Amino acid sequence: MNVIFRVDASFEIGNGHVMRCLTLAIALESCGARCSFICRDLPGNLINLIRSRGFNVDVLPAPLEDFPNAGLQSKGGIDYSLWLGVDSKTDLVQTQMAIKGEHPDRLVVDHYGLNKPWESAARASCHKLIVIDDLVDRFHDCDLLINQNFGATKIAYEGLVPSNCKILAGEKYALLRREFAEFRSLSLLRRDSPLVKNILITMGGVDQKNITTLVLRVIEACYFPEDIKFTVVMGPNAPWIDDVRNFAESMSKPVCIRVNVENMAGLMAGSDLVIAAAGSTTWELCCLGVPAIMIVLADNQLATANRLQKELISMILEITHNFEDELKRGMEHIINNASVQISLSKKSRRIIDGLGSLRVASAVSDGA
Repeated sequence: MNVIFRVDASFEIGNGHVMRCLTLAIALESCGARCSFICRDLPGNLINLIRSRGFNVDVLPAPLEDFPNAGLQSKGGIDYSLWLGVDSKTDLVQTQMAIKGEHPDRLVVDHYGLNKPWESAARASCHKLIVIDDLVDRFHDCDLLINQNFGATKIAYEGLVPSNCKILAGEKYALLRREFAEFRSLSLLRRDSPLVKNILITMGGVDQKNITTLVLRVIEACYFPEDIKFTVVMGPNAPWIDDVRNFAESMSKPVCIRVNVENMAGLMAGSDLVIAAAGSTTWELCCLGVPAIMIVLADNQLATANRLQKELISMILEITHNFEDELKRGMEHIINNASVQISLSKKSRRIIDGLGSLRVASAVSDGA
């Protein structure tokens, strides 16, 4: 089976879409599929990373200088169409040229900037079209739709997709790399004797607003036992790496900065508390049962975060005027209460088993 992914990463988009597509591609390859990618040459792209994982990437041209900046927002919020870097018709033509008449068995589309008109036209270039979505805010023309978010439902897509579209909705289909399932037992065993010694901070691969430094400022202003160690993980394209390193070097507390970490599952499993962006990292932490403080950095993270907060699965914070005080209180509350650590771990581990990628890969391959 031949599978092509149309997905982008950039400073605006972040790394999450590409990373989950890579996870699915690896799961599909283990089932015998041949996978490749089509990505645009956007600032902050992950094209080299995808290639380093052994996948071919057809690169679409960089945006023209006069194309509107992706950071612009419409009155209704973020204008996701700007994330393409070109208009959708141009993107379609360039994507079809990249496919080169190959007519893949599956074309997987993971992009907030694309919707039904693009997908309907792209159908002629593939056997089946698959969409990965989070927003539930636009029409799609696809054979299979995947929404891995906590509480996502099939009924939410009624009228937004064709009647014969198969929908995989909910955390059961969370796209996690195999190593998270492999580290699950070891990590859960660690939670039986809760004691905070290692705190991990990860604000995603980009952290465009430099929330990492803000978190470190709060940590520096707090009292912690001397034996607590801090580790910061950043992506190779994060624009504030030097700023974070410089601030960490000035701190009185032991902080290790790590970039482009390969064994994230092992690092999380060895952590007692994680402060993270409320994106796809959420599902990784839930699978491992790690107590977490999740920080909402994007509008599309808010609905899932609110549900996690309501069910006391994670502590959720937003970037508001009292963020620093709330983070300080949140850390102290978790660190000083073993019962809170145990409760967060037990509730989070119940919603993710780490096998979602295999379920999705099976559905993608079905009827090939």
